Amino acid sequence: MAPIPAMRAVWFALVLSICMAGAAHAQGIFEQGGTLHQDSSALLRWKLKPGVAERLNLEMIRIYRVRTGDELGFGKKSLEQVAERDVDGEYTVERLENGQQYAFILRAVDASGTEHGQALLMAYPGEDGEGPPPAVKNLYAAPGAVGVGVFWDRRREVDIKGYEVARKRPGDPSYRIIARLPRVTKAGQWTRAATGKMANAPMIRPTMYLDTKAEKGGEYIYRVQAVDLDGNLGEPAEVRTTGKTAPRSPRFDEVLLLVRARDGSSRHVAEEYARARNVPESNIVEFYIPEDRYDFGYERHLAEPLREHLLENGLAGKIRVLVPCYRMPRSTGARSVDSMLSDLFGRYTWGRVMGTPSPLFRSDNHFDPALGMYLVTRLDGPDEETALSLFEKARIAERRVTPASGDAYFVQDEKGRRMAKIVEKYGVESVLHGRLHTRENQVPDGTMWLFAWGHDYIRLRDTPWPDGSVAAFLKSNSFGTLRKENGRPSWVQGLLQEGVTATFGSVVEPYVQGFTRGDIFFDRFLSGRYSFAEAYGMATPTVRWAMSAVGDPLYRLDSWQAAGEAR
Repeated sequence: MAPIPAMRAVWFALVLSICMAGAAHAQGIFEQGGTLHQDSSALLRWKLKPGVAERLNLEMIRIYRVRTGDELGFGKKSLEQVAERDVDGEYTVERLENGQQYAFILRAVDASGTEHGQALLMAYPGEDGEGPPPAVKNLYAAPGAVGVGVFWDRRREVDIKGYEVARKRPGDPSYRIIARLPRVTKAGQWTRAATGKMANAPMIRPTMYLDTKAEKGGEYIYRVQAVDLDGNLGEPAEVRTTGKTAPRSPRFDEVLLLVRARDGSSRHVAEEYARARNVPESNIVEFYIPEDRYDFGYERHLAEPLREHLLENGLAGKIRVLVPCYRMPRSTGARSVDSMLSDLFGRYTWGRVMGTPSPLFRSDNHFDPALGMYLVTRLDGPDEETALSLFEKARIAERRVTPASGDAYFVQDEKGRRMAKIVEKYGVESVLHGRLHTRENQVPDGTMWLFAWGHDYIRLRDTPWPDGSVAAFLKSNSFGTLRKENGRPSWVQGLLQEGVTATFGSVVEPYVQGFTRGDIFFDRFLSGRYSFAEAYGMATPTVRWAMSAVGDPLYRLDSWQAAGEAR
C-alpha cells in the first residue's frame, strides 16, 4: 500500500504489532499500516490480512491515542478513544502539535464488541521542508563537572533526520564532528502503561548533547546543524562556552527568584532573600499569574515566559536554582509546578504515570547544570512572615548547627532503622517510635531531623522547632494545602506553622515510589557537602511529577567538617 504523495512527507511503516493476552487466535490480524505525517495532522492507514475480517466477523477498527508523559496522572486512563473506522481504511488526526510525537493503538472489533489484535502507529506531525534546513533555534551551552551540555530547540520540519554536533577551540582552522544524533530513536518499555506489556517504540530524541570529553579550562565553540532525509546539512548555529568546571554547590548569583506580579508580599520575600544572600536584584523575575487558580496555565503564564527570559538574557546555561516565592502557584493539573520547573525545557518528558526518572536521583555529586535541569525549592508558607523566616533561620543554623545539634525521629520499622544507621555516622542519635502521634504521644523536644509516615497531620510538638530543623512526612497529598485557615492542614503547612526551617511533600498522589527518600536526603544533607536544594534533588526519584520542597535552597550545614570546601 503506497503512501499518498505529499511535499517531502515522511511515511513510517507499522512499527509494532502485539497479540493481546488470551486472544491467540487474533495473531497476525494486521497485514500492514503506516502514518503519513502532515502539517499539524497525521493520516493513519491500515489493512488487515486477507480473510481475517470474515473469519472473526470483524466490523470496525477502534483507534486509541496513547497518553504519555505529562498527560498522565493519578487515576487517568492511558488510552483515549479517538475514532472507530472500517476494517480496511484510514483516519486523519487533526490538531496535533508540530515537532511532537504521538502514538495510536489500533484494535479490531467484532460484532459482539470484543477487541482483537493490536497495532501501534507512530505519528510525527510537522511542516514541509523546502531546501536545506534552517538553523536550529535557542542554542546554548551549560558547562559542568561531567562535561559540557549543549542544548537547542527541535526543528518542526517533517524531513529532519537528525542533528550534527561539531566542536573546536577558538583559533582552530576547522570543526571536528563529535556526534550525529538521530531525530527518532528507540525507547524501551514505552507502551507498558497502555498495553500492560513491555514493548519498544520510537520516540523523539531530546535535543541535547553531553560532551564528556571536553577538558577543564579554556573555551570551546560548538556548532549544531540539522540534517534532512536527503543528507543536506542545515544552516549552522554556534555557541561559545568554557570547558568543564569544578564540582560545587550553586552560588548566590545562580539563583533566580520567581515572583507574582502586582503582589507586594511575593516581591517582598524575594527582595529580602536577595539582600540576605547577595542575589543580584536583576535575578528577580515577575510573572502575571491569574488570581483564580483554575485560570492558571503552567505553560502560558510561567514556563514559556521563563524560558524566554533565560534565553534572551543568556541565563539558560548559567542559572542553577529556580525559587518560586510566596504565593506562586504550587500545582498545575496533576503535576507539581516545582517538579515541572526542574525540567523547564522538556529534556526529560518520556515518563509515564509517575513522572520521568530523575538523572539526579541517588547521585552523590554536586548538582551539574550540564544535565539541562534546574534545582527548585520554594520560599513559601502559610503567611508572609513564615516565608521570610525560612532563610533567616537557615542563616542562623549555618553558623551554629551541626548534625548532632539535635536528635532524629524515625518510624520504628525496617526503613526507620536503616535511616537511624545512616545518620549515626554523623553523630546523630535517633528516636524510633510508632507512627500515630497524639497529644500524649508527641515528638521529643530535642528532635531536629524527622522523617515519618502513616497518617494525616497532627501537631507534633508544643515547643517551636529549633532553627535549622528539617522535617517531612510521607503521606499522599502531604503538600495539598499551604494557607488553609480552617480544618486540618497538610503536613507541609502544619510543619511550617510549627516552625521547621525546611520541609518537602507531594501536591498530588505521588505513589510511594515517587516520594522523596528520607534516607538519601539526610545522608546527603547532614554530610555538610550539599545544600538543601541539592540534597532534595538527589533524594527525589522523579521530575515532572508530584514533589515540592519549601526552604532556603542555599541552606547548607557547612559550619563543621565541610567549612573549608568551596561553596
